[in-house]
Amino acid sequence: MLLMFIINIENAREVGANFVAIAKDLYPEQITPQTLSILQQRINTNILLLARR
Repeated sequence: MLLMFIINIENAREVGANFVAIAKDLYPEQITPQTLSILQQRINTNILLLARR
């Protein structure tokens, strides 16, 4: 059960990373690297918080 939860967390992180890649492709130079970094950090933080539950 724990292993499945960890796998789901990793999948969620991949989704976040994919979001950053898609945003860069769809909106070049409209979304700054700093903005994407902030979004990725928030996604990662939320995932870690979920993992603690």
